[in-house]
Amino acid sequence: MADSVQSLCQSVVALTDSDDSLSFILTWVNERYRELINRAYSTQLRHWGSVFVPAPLTSGTVAVTNGSTTVTGTNTTFSASQVGWFFRAAQVWYAVVAVNATTQTLTLNTAYSEQSNSAATYQLVQRYIPIPQSGNARHIENLVHPRLRRKLRYKTNAEMELQHPGRLLVGAYPWCWTEAPRFVEEINITPNGNNQKMVEVYPPSSQAETYSYSYWSIPSALALTDTLPPEVDAYVLREGVLVDVYRFNAEKAARANQIERAAYYQNVASRQRTIWEAKIQEALVANAAARNLGTVEFDMWEYATELEGDIVTAYQDVILGWTQ
Repeated sequence: MADSVQSLCQSVVALTDSDDSLSFILTWVNERYRELINRAYSTQLRHWGSVFVPAPLTSGTVAVTNGSTTVTGTNTTFSASQVGWFFRAAQVWYAVVAVNATTQTLTLNTAYSEQSNSAATYQLVQRYIPIPQSGNARHIENLVHPRLRRKLRYKTNAEMELQHPGRLLVGAYPWCWTEAPRFVEEINITPNGNNQKMVEVYPPSSQAETYSYSYWSIPSALALTDTLPPEVDAYVLREGVLVDVYRFNAEKAARANQIERAAYYQNVASRQRTIWEAKIQEALVANAAARNLGTVEFDMWEYATELEGDIVTAYQDVILGWTQ
């Protein structure tokens, strides 16, 4: 049976003969809980999600003028939801920082530097994709393309810029992904504020897509009425909270000019810190061992690459069914 947070706080009070309230102890419990979870990546914080990405806009034509930041559409369907998307009428991509749906005009983040054209074809693409879990996703772990049954290859921002600096392609399917910035110029392009994660896939698909992903969430604060997650042992958290109790007592004694008492609690806090670190390492080892008990799958087609395409034959469907 899982331990309750209240019983954990009560055990700390009993061990230290503390006169601190349970709500005061709870503050330390939450701090140590977050420290432990963030270092051990407890599985209760791992989630799956999916996000829909609309197809690029290409309908109609646009008028672009060298040196101007304004793009005027004809028979287009521009809307305010496309702020933060990227526009291209020739070779260079420009970020859209404003949209006037009434006049069907786009405002680009920088002046159009290519040849003027009064009836150009174009592409308007959602290059940066917001992860729906607003403010709760700490790390994005994997990005999967369900239509191709493929995990996209992760690249750092530096690798993406080195290998695909111009983002020249808009293709049938993406090969790779990276975390994307939340701002274009001074414009916050995240739908739900600065804390929302953004990702970029390359090349962006020429059709609407749904991507699946796994992510690690930010741990929620525990309440006295909560029970501890099954992956977290009360005795481990208790060792961490004791560090805070002893350190607090040392500070309190020092302020009261009780030097010997302060020195005693300081020494105990230092010793307790060593115990806490040892318990964290034990938790890390136990967590890693539990993960390694799972079946190891070998998949020669683990990642999407430039050489792969849609599943178009029965042979491909059978083989991929065996390897996924």
